[in-house]
Amino acid sequence: MKNTLFTLAVAGLLFGCKTQQATAPVAPADPAELASSITEDELREMLYIYASDEFEGRNTGEPGQKKAVEYLKQHYLDLGIPTPLGGDDYFQEVPLQKLSAPEMSLSINGKPLAQLTQFVSLISSTDGSISAEEIIDLGFGIESDNYSDYKDMDVNGKTIIIRSGEPRNDDGTFVISGTDQVSKWSNMRQQFAAKRDLAKEKGAKMVLFYYPEAYDMIAPRLGRSSGRLTLKGKAESMYLLLVNSEVMEAITDNPEAKPGNKIAATIDFSYEAQGEELISENVIAYIRGREKPDEYVVISAHLDHVGVEDGQIYNGADDDGSGTVAILEIAEAFKEAVDKGQGPKRSIVFLHVTAEEKGLLGSRYYTDIDPVFPLDQTVANL
Repeated sequence: MKNTLFTLAVAGLLFGCKTQQATAPVAPADPAELASSITEDELREMLYIYASDEFEGRNTGEPGQKKAVEYLKQHYLDLGIPTPLGGDDYFQEVPLQKLSAPEMSLSINGKPLAQLTQFVSLISSTDGSISAEEIIDLGFGIESDNYSDYKDMDVNGKTIIIRSGEPRNDDGTFVISGTDQVSKWSNMRQQFAAKRDLAKEKGAKMVLFYYPEAYDMIAPRLGRSSGRLTLKGKAESMYLLLVNSEVMEAITDNPEAKPGNKIAATIDFSYEAQGEELISENVIAYIRGREKPDEYVVISAHLDHVGVEDGQIYNGADDDGSGTVAILEIAEAFKEAVDKGQGPKRSIVFLHVTAEEKGLLGSRYYTDIDPVFPLDQTVANL
């Protein structure tokens, strides 16, 4: 009943207004009639298949999830509902990676330093190595309208030290803001990105980020292989290491900031990325609107679940097998409406997203990286 009411509401929204541009009169669509193809028996039949043990809980990237997307694709092919991706390609590939700590080695002035206990990588970088005989102290690594640690400094291709925080005036206020309010250069989350991006813009090859107050809290999270899935990002050509006080002591006898100071120190570093890359899929089908084809209504649900844990299959009938098969039934109703000359005013996108259980990754990929239809022309997501 809930699915039928939902479909009636959708149908009313999309079919309810008569066009004034029609060349021949068409009787207004009856939402109840259009939704009559949606039946409890069909929903049950599809859900019993989709949430069966055969699909092994539809864990992202695993065989059960691959069976699930093939099932959805075949359903749209059988209905004759096309894909916007061309041909019979209903899959929007979503590149993912399992997070794993890289293999690194670091020695300064011939002293080997230990990964995790003394340094960790803050970003994913390309494989490579560095040998240098100079490290540049960049202080806080800040550049703003009224302050710059990079003034008259050429750090292109160099190894630099950057510290957490930002400078203060003699009265205790912050130089950047002129008040007692911190800026992004001190905010725990924002400063990493702001200082990283600036160093990259300036061409630095390697950054040693010194943040002793937070090292013991941050390092364990980054230094171990978590196995957590994330969207695959572009590997950086720059290296960014979070280092503790022992690394600083290996570099210099005086770890206090001296912006612009060039420290004679031999550094040898190597980086080898680890982890597993995999591909999952969003499934997309599409019915073109008859009056406003360049406006899109997205009807979505996530196709994945959590798979098998400790030998038990988590079938995911309600999360979100029920939503998935409801979309299939709604799609069938819209296709029958099209065949009767009662197609929707706006284009309808049937979007089944992957990796919701891993952090909305399929949704994020569609909205943030590769929206198949322009977001500014997408009027609703149901």
